[in-house]
Amino acid sequence: MWLLGVGLANTSSGSFLVTKAHVTHLEMKRAIHPPVLECVPGKIATPDWSLLDKHALLSKFTCSALEMNHTLHEKEKGKKSDRTILFPGGKGRHLTDVELIKQKRELEDTKAQEEAEKERKRANLEECWKAMLEEYEHTITEWTTGCQTLRAAGVKVKDLPKKPKRPTKPKLTELGDNDEGQDDVDDDGS
Repeated sequence: MWLLGVGLANTSSGSFLVTKAHVTHLEMKRAIHPPVLECVPGKIATPDWSLLDKHALLSKFTCSALEMNHTLHEKEKGKKSDRTILFPGGKGRHLTDVELIKQKRELEDTKAQEEAEKERKRANLEECWKAMLEEYEHTITEWTTGCQTLRAAGVKVKDLPKKPKRPTKPKLTELGDNDEGQDDVDDDGS
């Protein structure tokens, strides 16, 4: 038993359970049961891999069909133009016609209203941005005073609260189809 213990102590592998009980190998056969192996069915059906190929091909066709549908839709719809349509229906008119002059004035009025609406939204956006910056400055001053009091109390720098993040400038999403002035709205000056 002593030789067995020394031999086990010199091994580099895992631990062993050793006992001094006097047990014969017949008693060990009853104590340690043989492993139970589940029987494997004799006939295993081979999978039909062609179905997988058909499914992959079908999904590829679906993706390409969706892409072509999107392209055709864009070609048919076209981009919305901001140009005025002086001759609706392709019919020519005299440029001095009263109806044509009235239609042109209406188009100019709607365009002016859209521009005024954009400017109003931009002004509201700037006011909102300024309010957000003022609130951020207020939270920064509170954070710095809080950090200074904590440091005076002996708190470690690594245990101080994190600095509040600067808010991102909100973007005007409904500018219309043309992107005029988008650079002015996106520039936050930081």
